[in-house]
Amino acid sequence: MRRVRLQAKILGYFGPLVAAVVLGAFWLVDVHTSNRVQAAAREQLETSRRVFEELLATRAEGLINAASLVAELGVFYQPLEMTDSTRLEFACQRINQLVGSEVVIVTDRMGVILARTDRRWEVGETFRETTAVARALHGERASTMWAQEGRLYAMVSVPVRLETGLAGTLSVGYRVDGNFALQLALLSGHDVAFLTGRRVVAASRQLEQREERAIERLAGQIQGDRAVYGPVDLASGLPAMVVSPFYGLQGAPIGSYAILRGLHGEAAELRALEQQTALIVACALGAALGIGFLVSRSIARPLTDLASAAHELGSGNYDFRLPPPAGSKEVEDLTRSFEAMRQSLKSRIDELRRLTSRLEQIVGERTAALESALAENRSLVETLREWNDVLERRVEERTRDLAEAQNLLTRQDRIAAIGRLAAGIAHEINNPLGILSGFAEGLLDRSRDPALARQPAFRDFPEYLKLIGQEVERLKSIVQRFLRFARSRSPEKQLIDMNGIARQVLELLGSHARREGKDLAGTLSPVASLVEADPEQLKQVVLNLALNGLDAVERGGWVRIVTEIRDGTVEVCVRDNGEGVPEALRGRVFEPFFSTKPPEKGTGLGLALCHDLVRENGGEIELKETAGGAGTEFVIRLPLARPGELRAHG
Repeated sequence: MRRVRLQAKILGYFGPLVAAVVLGAFWLVDVHTSNRVQAAAREQLETSRRVFEELLATRAEGLINAASLVAELGVFYQPLEMTDSTRLEFACQRINQLVGSEVVIVTDRMGVILARTDRRWEVGETFRETTAVARALHGERASTMWAQEGRLYAMVSVPVRLETGLAGTLSVGYRVDGNFALQLALLSGHDVAFLTGRRVVAASRQLEQREERAIERLAGQIQGDRAVYGPVDLASGLPAMVVSPFYGLQGAPIGSYAILRGLHGEAAELRALEQQTALIVACALGAALGIGFLVSRSIARPLTDLASAAHELGSGNYDFRLPPPAGSKEVEDLTRSFEAMRQSLKSRIDELRRLTSRLEQIVGERTAALESALAENRSLVETLREWNDVLERRVEERTRDLAEAQNLLTRQDRIAAIGRLAAGIAHEINNPLGILSGFAEGLLDRSRDPALARQPAFRDFPEYLKLIGQEVERLKSIVQRFLRFARSRSPEKQLIDMNGIARQVLELLGSHARREGKDLAGTLSPVASLVEADPEQLKQVVLNLALNGLDAVERGGWVRIVTEIRDGTVEVCVRDNGEGVPEALRGRVFEPFFSTKPPEKGTGLGLALCHDLVRENGGEIELKETAGGAGTEFVIRLPLARPGELRAHG
């Protein structure tokens, strides 16, 4: 009976194992086949996507060439040159007929619409937010997809040039609808759909509801400019699909397109292969079970004897003896080996008991010694940690002291060099300035001659000579202030309004900024920003920072001067949108003779002078981090004058 149970157990284990192996093989074949279908569908979709994009590019190139030819015709560019809106409207209608488009838009060189065929755009409206128009305004020919009021348009834009330069742009396009999608589907051999956002706006055929939902779900998974492929499910009957995005100006998403490929043939082949594999698996499973039954009968008896012996050994009976070996040679060898193992195990168990007793004694002795050594080691480690902390603090303190002393000595050496340089410059410049001032005064006296005053050509001379004299005096004042800075002149403090200082700088540099095509403006605090400081020194600081900002931006850039009161201090911010200061150089901008400008444009004294003047007036100046690392922002902070400390202007 025991042998029967063992035989049943062997079959019970062997049968499911064989079944699992066979079914696993069936599953692997099925997965491998499905993966091959998935890979083949994805490869074909990728090929179709490249062909589709080449078709779009070919259509766009043809439309660009047609638009470029029209832009060179006199019947078009002459009305644009004269800004004749009536003739431009007529020309737009003719272009629609010539190239077979739906939308024609003409803009001037600033992107303002001059004429159009579609009334969804108005004359005078700015039309440069699409990628194609933005590139055409820079003299390039370009194409793009563009969404307007839930509609998707394919549009090309070309520049219109006259002898005087760029006169405007010509944009030609057509709406992406079902007919357009059907044409592309016939050329590419696959169904096509177009989306704006996650909504299908055009398709080459009427999509089923589940197909449309699958496309919209894939469109929601798009990240960046990478196409998204849908999973292939042959059982559901859904076609294989890929969704790829269109991007516009500044990388903003405009829309996307989907390509669908039916999988009916692949599904039929996969079902036939599954049926064949199932038949093979059934035959293999039956054969494996028959072999298992025969094997179980031949090994059940000796295994039963060995199981009894193993049970006795497991219970601690090492004196148990196996019956004489019987059966096949392999079973006899196994029986003899088991008996040898029993005898060896018995002798080793006895030896192990003796060794265990001795080992427990040694472990006890070693454990006591280790505990004593560990206690002593912990005390030494704690002492070393305390000494290390004290040493690190002292090293940090000495390092800071040395760094501060080194910076102070370096700055003092450079200031001394500035003083020697300033003395020589003042001596060399003051003499020519005095001569210029004397000549200006002499010419001003001569210009008062009535005979000269009656001459129209000399009427502006008195005013110009006064301005020359004033500017010469101003140069003298600047030289004297520079010399006083080198001699560490103390500021002549008085109560001043930083809003007034900012206004003076805006007035002084306004015409200079306009001549260079740059935007200089200010945002001033609505309340008086009163501080106790030297007005000329602070005016020199703000003026220097604003000039640096104007030098740092290109034509079309901007500089802003902002004043505000925050936490008992007056902050004056001078910002620009130039290239900014590299991170590696930000810590050196206030060093004397250090400059990021070319040698012919800067000496490196401006920001060092600003730093010292602000510090002497009780404030601080900082180069702030800007958002995204673009542009530069300097912040001057001065303590707000309290009402009890206000003094009259001196």
